[in-house]
Amino acid sequence: MPVNTDNTADINWKFIPFSANDADLFTANNPLTAIFLIEAGASRFLTKLSADEGAIMVSDYTSNDWTISTIQTPDTETQPFSGNRQWGWLINQNGNLELFTRAVDVAIISDLILIYRSNPFSDIDEECQQNDYYNVAEATWKNMQQEISEWINDDEISNGGQASINPPKALRVKKQTIIEILTSTESINQILSNCN
Repeated sequence: MPVNTDNTADINWKFIPFSANDADLFTANNPLTAIFLIEAGASRFLTKLSADEGAIMVSDYTSNDWTISTIQTPDTETQPFSGNRQWGWLINQNGNLELFTRAVDVAIISDLILIYRSNPFSDIDEECQQNDYYNVAEATWKNMQQEISEWINDDEISNGGQASINPPKALRVKKQTIIEILTSTESINQILSNCN
């Protein structure tokens, strides 16, 4: 993060319906196309200044989950990640309720950070900056898991609930490699053999 030598900050996000109609739509029987603005906040001035605010739209749903997709609106531009995320619940093989989230994300580096990092004295390349974003994202989701687990396990709040955390699984793929594969003139068999 710019001018943040200890690389820490208290950060937060608020999901705010784009309009009263979107709030009603999200709680209706069919929440498709409901839009939420993502308001980013942080405890440090420069971190808050560089925080990307964005917007999402419900793009799919079932009775057990919903999927959102990042979008741009007249009030928002890019956000730290572009892609799709699904939240949901299921009854696992042990008969217990399991909450989950999964996603396919691509890091989008803030213009302010790109300007800051593009100075001639910086030796940090774009791939390294993307790794910073992914590290923050993984830490955020681990923190969310911990907070939910503590809330459920708090006897005063949940009346004897029990929660455990499944280890998260994350697979990072280099964006440049995907671009090369998608723009390649090789057959899928040639591409797969090159990956082995």
